[in-house]
Amino acid sequence: MDHAVDYHHLYEGGPFVPTYVLLDEFSTPVSAGSVNGTTADGTGQVRTVTDSANYMSVTEANGLITSTVVAGSAHIWHAGLTTKTGLAIGWRVRILANPQVTVGADSNQSTGLRNGIYFYVSNILRVMFDGVFGSALSKVYSYDTDYDVVVVQRPAGKLVYIRGGAFTTWTLAGVGYVDNHTPVYSGITNIGGAFSASVARAAVLPAYKSDWVTATHVATTTDGQIAAAESGNAIIEHTITAATGVTQELMVRRVDDDNCIIIRMDQAGSTIKVIKKEAGVETELNSAAQTWTNATAYRVHVSLYGSNIITRVELSFKNDTTSTYNQTETGVKVSHAGANLGIWQSNPTDEPLSQLDAFFPA
Repeated sequence: MDHAVDYHHLYEGGPFVPTYVLLDEFSTPVSAGSVNGTTADGTGQVRTVTDSANYMSVTEANGLITSTVVAGSAHIWHAGLTTKTGLAIGWRVRILANPQVTVGADSNQSTGLRNGIYFYVSNILRVMFDGVFGSALSKVYSYDTDYDVVVVQRPAGKLVYIRGGAFTTWTLAGVGYVDNHTPVYSGITNIGGAFSASVARAAVLPAYKSDWVTATHVATTTDGQIAAAESGNAIIEHTITAATGVTQELMVRRVDDDNCIIIRMDQAGSTIKVIKKEAGVETELNSAAQTWTNATAYRVHVSLYGSNIITRVELSFKNDTTSTYNQTETGVKVSHAGANLGIWQSNPTDEPLSQLDAFFPA
């Protein structure tokens, strides 16, 4: 296993069975002594893990961890890292059976991870921020296939990328704006399946050291302001301020006001809706309850992946629907003034992409 930090912790329980070693290929010796049931002599890059419940094995040169228990068991965490903007944590994993595996970054060394990708049952991928599981991504994952997951720290929140399988290049799975806990722990948590892990890394990526550097557009908005994504697949965020009796709209995949997808925020009706508007005719695709308190600011977040349209308000996931209408269109428009209209493309380019590739080669 390839690591850029000193050692792993494996939390287990039960009677003694075989031991395994996790080899750190970098030059800094691990600390001597016992840490969370592991031991090291302080002279090399080896920490010995006592597998007290027969969860670990080696398959095709990969560490294999199998779990049939609850969150918090048969999981791996690195030692804590100081949280800083641009800190990237990456893993390469392969799901083998019965998955409920989360890969990414954590604020502690217990229960489930808080930020990353959740390899869920039925080959469903979900993004997670601050311990909240999100809706499914547009592409599913395959068993026995390598997936690379990288979580990058923003000044406030995290970016989550995935590559592998149907994701042929780095894909931005989600944008978070909370959870700046320090230290942060690189980790994998496993509830009921089997997976292998072959690479784990951590480094600071200079291209990610400012908050909106990877966004293709960011601006404070005025009433009726128009913007554009660079492709039909994008993540769009707008901070609105609710007002009594006022319905606000965020148009995406827009050709004009009569041909677009509308995210409608109805203060009086206490809803957020996804509406297809074609040739001026509206069709409601999805509706969710949402309280809009007068004079309160809300971050409204829209993820567009293929036919998938997913919304959240602050940390709460709201709408989850599909539509192929205007799937490749890039227009964006807001009905009312707001703050931080941010647009991120699904696939990074230029320096952010080259630094991801250098940090985590395919």
